Amino acid sequence: ACNDQLTQKGIRQITASLKHLDAFWKPNLQILSSPSERCEHTAYFIKTHFACPAHVDDNLSENATEEQIVACLDDMPEHVLAVTHSQFIRKAIGMVTGTFLSYIPNFSVLRMSGSHLDDMAVFYEDDNS
Repeated sequence: ACNDQLTQKGIRQITASLKHLDAFWKPNLQILSSPSERCEHTAYFIKTHFACPAHVDDNLSENATEEQIVACLDDMPEHVLAVTHSQFIRKAIGMVTGTFLSYIPNFSVLRMSGSHLDDMAVFYEDDNS
């Protein structure tokens, strides 16, 4: 069985990374999270940092179908930080931009405008420590 909890190391990484997310704050920012426990826990830290609403979206799940991805993107608010999985992100970026990424680092933030991937900020990557 997969352990879906955010580890102590993950908690340290997210709390250390929060200050870097300030550049992504916008008025009316909303946080959307995958139903995964580790994503919801990560979203909690971000929502607390920004004092903004957070909601779980089942369409952000790790094994989302193309239909779920389209539904999620169609319903996404204008200013949103989505806490989800690299598999979802790779599929969504490929569908929207035609750019297929083979790898998404752990805890990265991607900024998109319409059908363009404008920027990707990587705060830390997986390691074995």
